[in-house]
Amino acid sequence: MLEPARRTRALRELRSLCAEVGSNDPEAFAELVGIAAAFAEMVRVAAYQLRMQSGYSWADLARPLGVTRSAVCQRYGGVHYDAEALSYRTWSEDHHANVDALALTHEHEQR
Repeated sequence: MLEPARRTRALRELRSLCAEVGSNDPEAFAELVGIAAAFAEMVRVAAYQLRMQSGYSWADLARPLGVTRSAVCQRYGGVHYDAEALSYRTWSEDHHANVDALALTHEHEQR
């Protein structure tokens, strides 16, 4: 379980960042979306580690969330371990659907 003070600090920092972006500019919003996507990928990797390295089941991960195991699997599955590269790859990385590429595409379309 996360230390309450650590959780509070993290949430406070995220709220502050969102407030700053909300009063700044659209470019900062794009950066915030990139941060959100990166965090979502990190959560998927954490689920993978809990399952593969610590032996927890999808049901074990679903229980504290109050959802079904299939819901957790659908939302947090999709991470593959590449033994040759010794790294984690997510579904979006496998399919080249990262936020940076989408942002660049959007930027070129605006010109």
